[in-house]
Amino acid sequence: MANKRISSLDDITLVGGTSTAEVNANDILPITDVDDTTGSLQGTTKAVKVSDLMGEAPVQTADISGLATQVSLGNHEALTSNAHGISVFGATLVDDADASAARTTLGLGTAATSASTDFYPSALATTSYTASGTPLAFTLTSAANNKVVTVNETNNVYVTVPTGLGAGFNCSFVQLGAGQVVVQAGSGVVVGAYTPGTTALNTTAGQYAALNLIPTSTDNYVVWGESTTTPFSNSYSVSMAGDDDYVDFGTIPQFALVSTFSVAGWFKTNTSSRSLYGGTQHYFYPTSSGFSYRINNQTATIGAGTNYADDSWYHFILTYNSGTATIYINGNSTPIGSSSVYNSTTNSTAGDYFRVGARAVSGGNPSTYFAGSVDEIAIWDSVIGSSEVSDIYASNTVIDLSSNSGNYTSSSNLKHWWRFGDGDSGSTVTDKVTSGGVDGTLTNGASFSTTTP
Repeated sequence: MANKRISSLDDITLVGGTSTAEVNANDILPITDVDDTTGSLQGTTKAVKVSDLMGEAPVQTADISGLATQVSLGNHEALTSNAHGISVFGATLVDDADASAARTTLGLGTAATSASTDFYPSALATTSYTASGTPLAFTLTSAANNKVVTVNETNNVYVTVPTGLGAGFNCSFVQLGAGQVVVQAGSGVVVGAYTPGTTALNTTAGQYAALNLIPTSTDNYVVWGESTTTPFSNSYSVSMAGDDDYVDFGTIPQFALVSTFSVAGWFKTNTSSRSLYGGTQHYFYPTSSGFSYRINNQTATIGAGTNYADDSWYHFILTYNSGTATIYINGNSTPIGSSSVYNSTTNSTAGDYFRVGARAVSGGNPSTYFAGSVDEIAIWDSVIGSSEVSDIYASNTVIDLSSNSGNYTSSSNLKHWWRFGDGDSGSTVTDKVTSGGVDGTLTNGASFSTTTP
């Protein structure tokens, strides 16, 4: 076809009746040929379709180093298999034919097909545990790694993080019910350098709140998310039938040749002359006519004439100061009585056995079992002052003994504090004093109970 002079050109064809001009692949454009060698015009005008231009357009690259991630674009009509080499900010774009290889490079696995599973496949998986016991509790296992642990309970659930979950173990907790999830460290584990208590941000803030357990090293974690402190409440006590059940704490060093200490707690019983707590050289009996107290083989009766075995809750504080035992009841700053006993708790430097719900005899074997309920037993290495008594009793409520409040100023002298169910799990009674703490064990059927003062 001979060259022709072009005097005018039509507008580009409108596609689909739209108001905006769009290129149609069959449109013809006049192109003047250029000599590939000299670059000079050849004087020949040729008819070229738009589709010819698109087919001959070179692949463009903008290779900026720093990102070497392959990204799957899927089947895009503007890209063909020739687009495998397109580089945008150092990221190679591939079509679906190479998607499997791209996912392998990313470590996503060959089954990943969408954004929700490509990038966080395991973090979106859920797992559940059956919380059981009183209080409700369960222990994590390695099956929860990289998973969301859902909990749906109306009461608080205590989750123990044990040792051996492996380096990098992590999970999230979501409470679907009205109760809260309380994350606590098992033996040999640190959770945020805290233990359960009023200073620990280890508890879900409420329904639908989430917590993340994040590893810092093996068996060391921090808790992050919608957290709050463990709610301070008294929901449990320990119940004993009085036959052979008790709580075993082993040997308590605070009863080793000391001249001052205090013991406080709550009890309810309808049986007289049964040891509320005791060791081989000391014990404490509530009776129908006062209290019987024995220390280092000397016995005294304090508060004679009052029945403390009438199946009612009583709060007691017993102080011992250089041979004198004094007992306060139900927050009254006037003691029910005092008595002189031996001027040292034991004749042993190792301390003495400590049983709640029994007294230890030869070899630590228990005897004279207590029938009833016991709660919130605490031991100080100082003498609780009469001005502190009413604040510890707090008008028949339980207070946080680890923090000073009002006239109570002896928290730094607190050596043991057992809450008997609150913050405990399984058969373990956890000492809330972490330094020098001594945990107890529910023995022969002693159990946590929702009966409280």
